[in-house]
Amino acid sequence: MTTAHWSAPDIAGDILAAAHRPGLPEPVAVHVRPELRARLCGADGADELVTSLAGVPFVVDEEIPGVPGFEIHRAPPEGAVT
Repeated sequence: MTTAHWSAPDIAGDILAAAHRPGLPEPVAVHVRPELRARLCGADGADELVTSLAGVPFVVDEEIPGVPGFEIHRAPPEGAVT
């Protein structure tokens, strides 16, 4: 019998992987729910504000759905009419 050991989830890494998917425009911001921001700051209760991750600004937004708890806002594709 084996015992599986699971590492802690990499929330920031998962968000960055979704933000930088190949073939999609670059992210300009990631909107996160307040409780997700709290988890990104760490379980030790750090007061340090998470404002960006790998150059992508984070915006706290209570209006987005609870699942998955974040939205990726992307630059419009080149040539798009805005």
